[in-house]
Amino acid sequence: MIGAIAEQAGLCWGFEQDAQRFDATRNKISKEHHRLVLRALSEAGGHSLLGAAHSLGNLGLRIALLDPQAGLGTQTRRAEPAGAWPTTAARGTRSGLTSKRGATMGRKRPSRGDPERV
Repeated sequence: MIGAIAEQAGLCWGFEQDAQRFDATRNKISKEHHRLVLRALSEAGGHSLLGAAHSLGNLGLRIALLDPQAGLGTQTRRAEPAGAWPTTAARGTRSGLTSKRGATMGRKRPSRGDPERV
């Protein structure tokens, strides 16, 4: 996994170097061609950088979850801030969802003319 991160970072650096070399020869080609190639190189470099960053975060999370000492800090349950999405622990308390069989869980949703609607 660490080798893949280094490969992605190396690809990003290579695309950046190619873009600098191509930019140095801008007077030998048309403006449209120059812009097109630089855009493609920068997009490819950004894609490689995003892949490296994702893999690095994935590696950090795996280490934190597998290491017993680090795992205690990441696996402890924290209070969720107000307005946060419900976790799997609160899954059974939500309403308006369908169960695996397709039946509606929770209470009936009020209609527009229903005085109970808030």
